[in-house]
Amino acid sequence: MRAYGLSDVKDDDKGVLLVFANNVKEAKKMDDGTIDPDYYTDLRVKWYREFDGMENASDRELALAKWKNGWWFDESGYPYHETATDEEFLEWYDSIWGDLY
Repeated sequence: MRAYGLSDVKDDDKGVLLVFANNVKEAKKMDDGTIDPDYYTDLRVKWYREFDGMENASDRELALAKWKNGWWFDESGYPYHETATDEEFLEWYDSIWGDLY
């Protein structure tokens, strides 16, 4: 499946919700309320090829892939993706969410 990012054209502070779908039309229907734009026409869909085929990845694996691609996390203290190792990121990730997933 393809990976798509859903976002609100008028409010970048809502971030990007990564979903997996066969096409854009399917992806647009997958907003779980995270993005929730004022108008359906404000829902932006962007294809993220780097995450294609990861629909069965764990949250941990997906977070690592996002981090490697420079995605930003709300929690502070995460290692800088251009200088840190995967192990350093996963250690940080586990310290924040280890008990949840």
